Amino acid sequence: ASGADVYVEDNDGNVVVRVTNPTGAAVTITLVSTASLAGHTVGGKTISVPSGGGERWLKPLPPAVYNNDVGDAHITDPSGQLVFVGLRF
Repeated sequence: ASGADVYVEDNDGNVVVRVTNPTGAAVTITLVSTASLAGHTVGGKTISVPSGGGERWLKPLPPAVYNNDVGDAHITDPSGQLVFVGLRF
């Protein structure tokens, strides 16, 4: 399967994301960072989502670290099969 890019639109730091994996293998997602510190790019964060209906909850994503130039946080799903649900609070 090809990968997928997922975006938390208009991320204001008040969104949690539930990620569910219906596949038979664990999948590692990446929270893409757009931040830099003293001229050095801050690396993204990787999270493994367990197989067989396994879930991970992503805590709110700080906009200064994860938002792109249009205000969305970017998550990569190399499987293209995970289910993402964002909940704004």
